[in-house]
Amino acid sequence: MDKYTFTIYFSVLFFSTFFSFGVSHSKSKSEEFIGRFILFISLLIPAILRYGLGADYASYESLFYDDEYSAFYFKCLKFFNS
Repeated sequence: MDKYTFTIYFSVLFFSTFFSFGVSHSKSKSEEFIGRFILFISLLIPAILRYGLGADYASYESLFYDDEYSAFYFKCLKFFNS
């Protein structure tokens, strides 16, 4: 794991832990809403930026776009749904 990935994952862990603690100890609904919103954004942005990453992403993508595999998959779905 390179330093960039390590930094991103630990910053997500830190921010999610920090804001989860803040939300659980908030005194008003507005503080709770702001904390939940920041928590959601801090989890959403890294998930969006992960597109195309991973050791097996290319193999899953090729299976998704493979017509022969898709035809077999849909035949199985049709068989089990009838």
